Amino acid sequence: MSADTRTLRIRAADERGAVIIQVGVAILVLTAFAMFIVDYGLLWVSRQQAQNSADAGALAGATSLALDDFNDRTATGPAKLAARSFAVANTVWDAAPDMQTRTVDMHVQRLRSKLGAAGDLIETVRGFGYRLRVPRHSNA
Repeated sequence: MSADTRTLRIRAADERGAVIIQVGVAILVLTAFAMFIVDYGLLWVSRQQAQNSADAGALAGATSLALDDFNDRTATGPAKLAARSFAVANTVWDAAPDMQTRTVDMHVQRLRSKLGAAGDLIETVRGFGYRLRVPRHSNA
């Protein structure tokens, strides 16, 4: 056996584990990529189901306003009840969507606290919502 053949056999014996390491790294990368794709797909399905639920509620509320009683816009009016019931009926991953009816109220409360004394300019109108009160200046 020549010296070149012996050198090649020694090198071949030293590099046998390199393929296993490369295969292991490739499997790890492909698994992570597959998990990312599945997670991203679930995100889009959840978003679409939530949007469908919101659209159904908005359409039911608008239809109820148009056909039932246009002037009754109270919290217990037919439009709000129809919108809420249709939105809850359209589930997201077989669960009713979490509907916070006080979301706007909480945002207005935070806005008032950040505005300080000027927060008093935001008035609550019962059964309707909010409006900005214009201060009256006296010309003395």
